[in-house]
Amino acid sequence: MGDAYDYYSEMDYADLAEMFGETAEEIEPDFSAWYDKHSDKLETDYVNLFIDECFWEDEEPFQEMVLDELLSDKSDNKDELLALIVSDSDEITTIETDEEFMYIPDFMDDETTDEEFENILEYRKGYPCDCWGAPKEYKLFTVIVNMYARFEVEMYLSKYAACNYEVGVGWGNIFEYANDMLSKFLSRENIKTIKDLKDYLANNENRILLED
Repeated sequence: MGDAYDYYSEMDYADLAEMFGETAEEIEPDFSAWYDKHSDKLETDYVNLFIDECFWEDEEPFQEMVLDELLSDKSDNKDELLALIVSDSDEITTIETDEEFMYIPDFMDDETTDEEFENILEYRKGYPCDCWGAPKEYKLFTVIVNMYARFEVEMYLSKYAACNYEVGVGWGNIFEYANDMLSKFLSRENIKTIKDLKDYLANNENRILLED
């Protein structure tokens, strides 16, 4: 990031003074003393500036690369970082899966009898969402909450949703459809905070049923 002191020392004093309702003349005689007086705010603003201009740059997926590296860290640093970003009491504002190729099993075939269709996967009459290219019926997905909190869960489609999707579009990617149903899942289960979601997963064998 460089040094905050160096960054601000090169700025126009008039611009700095405006941030604090002061005058350039109050800064110019002893910049170091003025910086020490406001160092907490200046350094916080500097970090935020760095994040806004570099970390969330549109031109490159820089933030994804850095975030994935931090979250894959096995040391205690990862937990400390996440504690600064999210907490169990945070209200859930966004939820989605990072799996871009989510498929439903091809169950509408000539080999499946009506009886098998009725009894398959007794877990709430759901069908597993399969990860494209993964072993058959691999159904572990990373659900991302509020951009940073991540949960490894099994994903299922209700029989009704699976039937309608299969009839409507055939074998296909349901990524966007699943994200929409994830939001409906929160509403249906009255899940409002990250802790609510943790409790739900703990009580439901780490499974989420997607319904439309």
